[in-house]
Amino acid sequence: MPELTLTSEQKARLTTYIPEYLGWLRSSEGKQDIKDHREHETFFKTMLAQNKISSLNESEFRLLYKTLWASRMWTKKDWYIDEKLLKPNGLEKIKKELSNLLYGEGEIDYRYDRFRDEVDGFGPSSLSEILHFMFPDKYCLWNEKPKTVLPFLKLNLLPEKFFKYQISSGEDYLQCVQALSVIKNELTPSGIKDFIDLDIFFWYIFNNIPKGNKKTKEVPVEIGHGFDRPPVPLISIDSHQGAEYYLLELGQIMGFNTYTVDKNETYQNRNLET
Repeated sequence: MPELTLTSEQKARLTTYIPEYLGWLRSSEGKQDIKDHREHETFFKTMLAQNKISSLNESEFRLLYKTLWASRMWTKKDWYIDEKLLKPNGLEKIKKELSNLLYGEGEIDYRYDRFRDEVDGFGPSSLSEILHFMFPDKYCLWNEKPKTVLPFLKLNLLPEKFFKYQISSGEDYLQCVQALSVIKNELTPSGIKDFIDLDIFFWYIFNNIPKGNKKTKEVPVEIGHGFDRPPVPLISIDSHQGAEYYLLELGQIMGFNTYTVDKNETYQNRNLET
């Protein structure tokens, strides 16, 4: 991969946000966000310490997965843990491969691919979140925040496919780390010391992007590769009704009983409750 650099215009767009961002950090909201991030870091570093993983019991693993921000998409987390993590993999195998992912030999792209090959049910956001909070000086979080903020700031450091689809390999994740490292290093003089600081900065920008400037996204559902069905076709979500419709449809596909108070609303001439 060629060396990545920022243009003078890209650097200027980044630094434009710094004064207001630093002011926000001193606000109660900013302080709470820092606290939430650093408590998340402490939790994962405690639960997945090298001398702790092998003794992780089922209750602790359940807590670990439920604490992942990436797991918020699952309303029935215990069902997902049972059916998509513990049953197909077994706790001992998950612990072994988590240890290899975090502390094994080889570069991160190799260890990332090994984990994805050996363990079903973990999507890219979950894996990057674990790596990110365990080693925030080395690994970035790759989720909707950078996928939204980088195009908004016109920081075209990665191929377009990274923003339209899920990353699919360790090499993809390594490219994300390299791209976000360039941004982090540029912002170091402004107090961005590690990838957690960078994620907080992205969060600030993400929440302040004017609504009209947030482009409609093609949103694939983030799932692990252990689902026994074809990949979900990409869809475009451009309204509240559209988002609600596809969430209800996803729940029905997964066998849940779905309900909405907006059952008389329609999306593309279809009732939300069908």
